[in-house]
Amino acid sequence: MTREREMLRLREVDHLTLREIGERYDLTAERVRQILNQCRRRMRQPDRPAAGRSLPSRNPRDIGE
Repeated sequence: MTREREMLRLREVDHLTLREIGERYDLTAERVRQILNQCRRRMRQPDRPAAGRSLPSRNPRDIGE
C-alpha cells in the first residue's frame, strides 16, 4: 500500500489526527495535511495525467499515418 493511501486510511477510517499520522512517518502535521489534500485532489480528477507525463499525440503525422 502506498504511503498516501495508508495515510488517507489512517485519517479517514482510523480517525487519527494529523499529528499522530505525522509521528508514524516522521513528518509534520502540516506536511501530512498537504499530502492528504494532494491525494484527495487527484482522487477527484482521476482522468488527468500525472504531472510530468504527456498524453499520446493525436496528430496523424506523429503516428505514421
